[in-house]
Amino acid sequence: MKYFILVVVAFLMSFSSQAQISVSGQISDENNAPIAFSNVTIKEVDSGTIVTGGISDENGKYSLQSPTGKYQIEVSFIGYEPFSKVIVLTESLVLENIVLIGTVDQLDEVVIRGKKPVIQQSADRLTFNVENSVMATGGNIVDILKVTPSINITDQGIGLIGKGNVSVLINGNPVKLTGEALVNFLNSIPAENIAKIEVIDSPPSNFDAEGSNGLINIIYKKGLAGLWNTTINGSYRQGVYSLYSLGASTIYNDDKLSFSANINYVDGSKQVEEMATIFYDENIWDNDITRENISEDLNGNLSLDYQYSPKSNIGFQYLGTVERPDVDYNGLTQITDYNNTLDSLIVSKNFTANKNYNHSFNIYHETDLDTLGKKMTIGADYFILNNKNYSSIESRNFIDESTSTGVVILADNDSKQKIENVAAKLDFQIPTKLLDLSFGGKLSFTTTTNNTTYLNAPEATAITVPNQDNNFEYKEDIQAVYITGKKAFNKKWESTFGLRVENTNTNGISMASDGSFEEENSNSYLKLFPTMTTTYRANESNVLSFSYSKRITRPAFWELNPYRNYINAYIYSEGNPFLQPSFSHNIEFTHSLKNKFTSSFFVSIVDNGFGQIPGVNTTTGEQFYTRNNYYKRTSYGISESYNVDVFKWWKSYNYLFAFYNDVSFLPGTDLETEALDGFGLRYSSMNTFTLNASKTLNGEINFWYFPGTKYQVYESTGSSGLDLGIKWSVKDNLQLTATVKDIFNQNNPTYTTSTSSTPQEFSMNGSTRYLRISARYQFGNKKINKSKRDFGNESEKSRAIN
Repeated sequence: MKYFILVVVAFLMSFSSQAQISVSGQISDENNAPIAFSNVTIKEVDSGTIVTGGISDENGKYSLQSPTGKYQIEVSFIGYEPFSKVIVLTESLVLENIVLIGTVDQLDEVVIRGKKPVIQQSADRLTFNVENSVMATGGNIVDILKVTPSINITDQGIGLIGKGNVSVLINGNPVKLTGEALVNFLNSIPAENIAKIEVIDSPPSNFDAEGSNGLINIIYKKGLAGLWNTTINGSYRQGVYSLYSLGASTIYNDDKLSFSANINYVDGSKQVEEMATIFYDENIWDNDITRENISEDLNGNLSLDYQYSPKSNIGFQYLGTVERPDVDYNGLTQITDYNNTLDSLIVSKNFTANKNYNHSFNIYHETDLDTLGKKMTIGADYFILNNKNYSSIESRNFIDESTSTGVVILADNDSKQKIENVAAKLDFQIPTKLLDLSFGGKLSFTTTTNNTTYLNAPEATAITVPNQDNNFEYKEDIQAVYITGKKAFNKKWESTFGLRVENTNTNGISMASDGSFEEENSNSYLKLFPTMTTTYRANESNVLSFSYSKRITRPAFWELNPYRNYINAYIYSEGNPFLQPSFSHNIEFTHSLKNKFTSSFFVSIVDNGFGQIPGVNTTTGEQFYTRNNYYKRTSYGISESYNVDVFKWWKSYNYLFAFYNDVSFLPGTDLETEALDGFGLRYSSMNTFTLNASKTLNGEINFWYFPGTKYQVYESTGSSGLDLGIKWSVKDNLQLTATVKDIFNQNNPTYTTSTSSTPQEFSMNGSTRYLRISARYQFGNKKINKSKRDFGNESEKSRAIN
């Protein structure tokens, strides 16, 4: 690694004679209101050749990189006279405020808005502009992620197609939940509050290294320029069960103070059916579990930013959720021989009552160190999660539908989990003649405790698992520093290099409440995480890029707890305190043609990979799910995207992913099965329609198809989805939306495996087909613009619970 660093430094120094600098500023109208999404270009004075360009952000601010020299800067936006000015660049420059003058035919009370396309593809990320999607109205974040190209989402977790798991961030900060708990949390947040979703394949080094295949960054809406507005929304969803949500949000912004707040309440249920068939040597166990997932969630977000001087601002942000995700289980296991003759039945009834809350607090201070773009940001974060869980397990054995064997298992399980994280960050941005430099550091301290009591009821006639009381304590400290350099070598070449160093120390102790056992495991490691992105603009139509990143995936805190969680007397899952992190190397080449065609080739290598492994005890019939480091995977893939305006009223965004997974087991792994390699393919198409001349009626049709694949120890069948949506803008401030999701109910693949030399089949129907009707009403002055702040301890939050 030290040779890599020397090569990078030498490479940067070799270009020191080709100075590049930053040009930044702000664009506003005659009333001093920021103009978002203005086109900004820097051209050669004589030839008019574009040197670089971009668009202003939601606050009207822009920042471009350019070689030194004499150029012409041009700014344009619909409804305004274009602006141009000759500038001489010898060092980084902050231009005075650029004021665009409205055209003569612009009416006083008409607000002309630039509308971004639903999907945008750049060198290092894919951006889904949620606020321009019909599916966003009345839905939640999970609904949006399911139609975001390249994302694969199930009730068990979120990943990238053909690559694997990712970290999820909200406003640039990792969410401290994983697996099913993460999906449930995102289900509680309305899509109404979301502006866009970024899928970042190769995050720069200022982001945490967590997430083996990149990041999904969910960004809240930012108001328009002006004063304030408030939005009220509600929706009703009908599947097997019904679910409704009510929410409100408000945003305020003036010259110095920015404020936003939102609150949302969700109440209802969703049915999930899980089927598993185990083929033992002499009989077949057919498990059918139907559960009702009951949701009662309240979540909110509050942010405040105050600019107390021309160069400094201070801010605060809060994000919190209180939820009661109860679960009602009903299970039936039929044991038959291979002639389909019934041997016995196991009837299970479980109920789990949960009460969870998590709160995130962030405070920050930003200071402009000069007028040339130098900036310092300091921030502190605190996260706390409390999870109280009570479950009752009832399992009875029968010879047939009416004759009991007398074997009864009754038990109560009472568990409590608490996770606290404290983090602090310091970041600097220093533009220089050689390159734009940013560097900083982060300290993170996490403590988690789990206390579980397992009681067998007096009526029980069999106790299969003694000593289930469990106390688990886990501490994790991470210290990180990073440095990133960005340089435009000339008009065509631009590169970003970064290096992040993370030192991790962990300690976990598992003990029985009666003192009958105690197990301790500690680990320390120092790792380097380099990143690099290089872009070549051959001409205005062709852009090529190359990226490399090294990433880490640490086990979620709950995955380290060795406690056994029983679904019934014969099915349980347990964590592993000896899990180690996995590491990945990601390489990607991308070519973009006229911002319409984008082709990519990627290679992703995951070493020391860990995950859930199904197993069986052929003697007792127990079925268990454990977690181990057991595989190395190399994934190769290509992707093609094509965005086209079929007609003026029809825009189509089409994506095709093809990949191959080459999997091998780590030395010492004995799963009594073979590692599965396999090809995979996924096609998706998002289509938006303007259905009338006044543009008040809009539609959306989304389709995806996945023919199935083999990976690690699983083989899956095909699945697909078709969604329809229509939105009617009754007035400027009132919208009504109706959507139908998974019309043909085809999003329920079957998975097969053969661990422990025993064939097994699994499938799940998560009630993905439903009808949703929603309404959205907005009032107030719509000329507000506020910027959003991120939490700094999100990668720790993302691993809090399953």
